[in-house]
Amino acid sequence: MRSAGSSLLAAGLAACLYSPHADSLIQYAIRTVFAQCTMLTIAHRLNTIMDSDMIIVLEQGKVVESGHADDLLRTDMVRRASGSV
Repeated sequence: MRSAGSSLLAAGLAACLYSPHADSLIQYAIRTVFAQCTMLTIAHRLNTIMDSDMIIVLEQGKVVESGHADDLLRTDMVRRASGSV
């Protein structure tokens, strides 16, 4: 699956198609086998990308947010608490 000189992995993770068990096996493989790769992940479940260094949120093809998962979640909670969502 990976060639010796690879440093970029692009993955579209349609996690909704997998059982929770299969999803965890896929996530484990990605985190171990591809640990030294730069990953570009297209995901629909937050737990799939929680340990990513940078998350970019797109809406209708435009960047609406970016940052670390913890920061984005904190910002989202503040917005929801203030009623601006």
